[in-house]
Amino acid sequence: MELRQLEYFKAICDELHFTRAADKLGVTQPTLIHQIKALEDELGIPLFDRIGKKIAITAVGSILYTHACTIFNVMHSAKEQLEELQDGEQGTITIGSLPGELNHLVSLLLVEFNRQFPKIKIRIVAAENVVDPILQNEMDIAVTILPVEDDRLEQIPCMRNSSI
Repeated sequence: MELRQLEYFKAICDELHFTRAADKLGVTQPTLIHQIKALEDELGIPLFDRIGKKIAITAVGSILYTHACTIFNVMHSAKEQLEELQDGEQGTITIGSLPGELNHLVSLLLVEFNRQFPKIKIRIVAAENVVDPILQNEMDIAVTILPVEDDRLEQIPCMRNSSI
């Protein structure tokens, strides 16, 4: 059983008409009929009752249709989730921060981020050492009070305190 055959089968069930299903799929009617015949031969049972120019779904066809709908819904959902992940709309960001007040400040600043990107999960990890976890991909971002002396990391100052 091929995915293409299931797609053709589902289109016929949706349209209950070979020509309309073929048009919807952008294939010729003989191609469509050939693939459905191959699917029926593989399963060893007819999926449609053909009565003149009319077709009806058999009991076995109804069962397969239910599963085909589930398969295509899952595929659609997976594709959406992957696109959201690729577009940066979903996923998890791990932020390392010194324990204490800085951790609290980071939490407050992330409220707006969470409002704008509700599907992205934020995980804040209290850590004294942030260099190794970032280099080992255990953290995505670190917020520190003091500069980090490591050329492998990019540092972006967020604020300056003129009283120091």
